[in-house]
Amino acid sequence: MKYNSAVIEIRNSCELLCNHCCQDYINLTNSYMDMKLFMYIVNKLRESRSLTHLSLTGGEVFHEPNKMYEYISYGYKKGFIIDTITSAIWCKDLSKTLNILKISEEMGLKTLTLSIDKYHLERVPINNYRNLLRAIHSTNIKLNAQFILTQTTDIGEILNPLKDLLEGINISFFNINSIGRAARELDKEEFYYNEVPTPCYCNKGTSLEISFNGEIKPCCSTYAKYIDFKLGKIQDIKNDISVTNKIRKSFLLKYIMNRGFYDLIKKVEEYSELPEKITSNCEICKYIFKNENYQKLILDLRIDQLRGKL
Repeated sequence: MKYNSAVIEIRNSCELLCNHCCQDYINLTNSYMDMKLFMYIVNKLRESRSLTHLSLTGGEVFHEPNKMYEYISYGYKKGFIIDTITSAIWCKDLSKTLNILKISEEMGLKTLTLSIDKYHLERVPINNYRNLLRAIHSTNIKLNAQFILTQTTDIGEILNPLKDLLEGINISFFNINSIGRAARELDKEEFYYNEVPTPCYCNKGTSLEISFNGEIKPCCSTYAKYIDFKLGKIQDIKNDISVTNKIRKSFLLKYIMNRGFYDLIKKVEEYSELPEKITSNCEICKYIFKNENYQKLILDLRIDQLRGKL
């Protein structure tokens, strides 16, 4: 469990309300994290020397740019490398977009990820994306373009109007996860399903997350928000214990990070039925930490460990 980055959910709201949203955000007013809480969280995270990167997320974080500058600036001054993600809904005007990016860069923003998919395009004009792509080339901010895929996604339809501006941009593709609003609103035919791989490992064990109210999540996966597993709030950690040490004390999390899911899957099948196919390895945790069954799971694993079966 070697954490090198942390995610802070600085907003719990989004104006877009996309059907594919894994976070299930709704549109709220006054939805930014209290600055005093944010400062406390950053200071507490700073106690963990292995943490070097800080991601600021939560709906559209640039909904109020002036507030966003404060979060970027404070995290940067505390020694973190700052990144964030955006939908480009705020990029209606090229000059204003460039101004916001320039100030964000001055405050300490190093990397920006642009989320693009057919559901965002239902709400965000293509020209907004073009404005962001044009403006970013006038800064030193690194831009990643993240494309979320469904079975009915036409990549060419999305890429072609932007291809003249994508030179030097890091592009990545991700399948949509069946969680949050996406699980309710999208047809099952939209998701890509795969058989549970063998061996099966966790690939999210380098980044922890602090939710809007201070809840500690063991990873940055969208599934972590919905699993029945509690690590408590960062506000309640004793002064002499770092956040990463708090997480490392979890026997089950340490087991998952070090050994993967194979033995756990066999154990879980004693308590509940696992699907034959999943949209992501992260989905397995939804079943491992379901309905407090994981408490008995921990006991069983410890007994097997003592008996020399593990």
